[in-house]
Amino acid sequence: MGFSLFIGTFLIALGPASAVFMLVVAPHANLVVVSILSAFFWVCSISLASLLWLGVPESGSGGVVELLLAVLLQVSACASARAFAQR
Repeated sequence: MGFSLFIGTFLIALGPASAVFMLVVAPHANLVVVSILSAFFWVCSISLASLLWLGVPESGSGGVVELLLAVLLQVSACASARAFAQR
């Protein structure tokens, strides 16, 4: 029962995204490269944001400053991925 529940929730969660990927992105090689590149930059920005979260001492604002720094880091990674893809 547990395995069928796992498979069902997995397909519900990832089914629409995988269908869109297979129908729209997979037929075009350049879109596959762009999606892999953007996923790589996303993972890099998440990793750097977590390192930033660990490295910056917590301020008295309840984490707002750290959250803003992490968001700015992710936006800059997105912009750099866009600039890299346009070259």
